[in-house]
Amino acid sequence: MRLSFVKFFEAVRDSQLTLTLKIVHLMKKHIYLFSLLLLFQQARLQAQNAQAAAVIAGAGLATAIAAAVTIEQIKEQLELSATEYILTNEPQLTRFSIEVMELADGTRISDLSNTTCISFKVKTFDNALIVIDKSVLLMFTSRGWVNQGGLNTSYVKFSLLNSSSWNHLLLRYSSIATNIRLNFNNIEKVPCLNSISQNEFKENDSNYYKIVNGNGKTSYYKVAYLPMRKSSLNGANLEFDGLDDPKLPFVKMNGDSYLVGDYSDEFRLIYNEKTMGIYLIELNRLVQLKRATINSIHDFVNDRVRYMGE
Repeated sequence: MRLSFVKFFEAVRDSQLTLTLKIVHLMKKHIYLFSLLLLFQQARLQAQNAQAAAVIAGAGLATAIAAAVTIEQIKEQLELSATEYILTNEPQLTRFSIEVMELADGTRISDLSNTTCISFKVKTFDNALIVIDKSVLLMFTSRGWVNQGGLNTSYVKFSLLNSSSWNHLLLRYSSIATNIRLNFNNIEKVPCLNSISQNEFKENDSNYYKIVNGNGKTSYYKVAYLPMRKSSLNGANLEFDGLDDPKLPFVKMNGDSYLVGDYSDEFRLIYNEKTMGIYLIELNRLVQLKRATINSIHDFVNDRVRYMGE
């Protein structure tokens, strides 16, 4: 009887061991399947991320292509309008090219709504197709010239300036911007000042000039006359090539102050420390040109090359 009881417990023990081994085996199997599931999920997520990245990259490429198309379309439409103006109003120009200046990459139609002036490079050629003259065509815009249909050029006004006309405009602007009282009527002889010591200064000689500053200090200069075509705007000065320190100092003002002077029946000129203002009398509209734009136009019409550090 006792032997049977022992065998009974041994049988129970063996059954429990077998059950435990089966449970362990089953757990290992599930752990293996669970691991495979995790690996599969990770691979699927990586594939989805790669696909999403490809979609984003493709969208970025499509956007870039669309932007490139847009800027080319804008340039073509602007240059077409400028060409039509030349053909209608400048019949003496029979060999010419037109190119829009400084239209930034990525510009869209909507970006132009606040643009008040767009400039164009105009080159004229002789019979041998050699460039004989360079001019700038300024397109002044009015409110409403950009709409959902694109550009409405019936809201714009053009003005074509050759190198002489442009230099006279900049000469008049400079005379408004400075308080130096010298002669400003010749674009080939624009007055500029070169710093000298007090010992070099000659009283009662028109070739010398002195300025008493606000702090009571006196600065002494020798007057030089240089062509406007050799000048450029730099800070609050009109600077020139050819001398150690030639410049025409402009009045220093804050951004809310203006000096105004007449130029023609077409427009008036306004000096502000950061811009050149052109007030269009017919359109009752103030257009402002930045220094960089002024220098780009000036270099082009005068065929100047701006070197590094100049």
